[in-house]
Amino acid sequence: MELLAIASKAEILVMKKVQADEEAEHEEDLLRQQQYEADERIRKLCYHYFYTEPAFSVDMSKYEALINSSAKNFSDPYKLSSLRRYVEQSQVLAKLYDKVKARLRRGCGGQATPTFEDVARAFDAELPVIYRRADAHVERTIAQYAAASMPASLG
Repeated sequence: MELLAIASKAEILVMKKVQADEEAEHEEDLLRQQQYEADERIRKLCYHYFYTEPAFSVDMSKYEALINSSAKNFSDPYKLSSLRRYVEQSQVLAKLYDKVKARLRRGCGGQATPTFEDVARAFDAELPVIYRRADAHVERTIAQYAAASMPASLG
């Protein structure tokens, strides 16, 4: 009889453990689903403001002019074409799109749908970073591959 009682207690404990594991797994699935839905809302919102009804643009003309003025002195045509692609407005806008989405994902925590103002603030925060990196990269690449035509500075 005692053995039966011990077995019943063990079975009850195992059942509780299995139930707790199933509940935890269900909660994880629910959190994953909520995160996916939040990511999808952010993606759609960003896509809308970047591509469907474009509200943002980038001005890469200063870099394009700098590259064009030193193009004839480039020692490596591959580096020249790569640098031109680096400053293409569509490429830069795509980078900004990804960075804005990532910033909004970090900032929202999966709870609320961001507004246009949230997207604009994220864009305004990421744009100077893109320009700063472009300043350094373009200047460095021109110095390395077209040193004879290097202007004083991008500043």
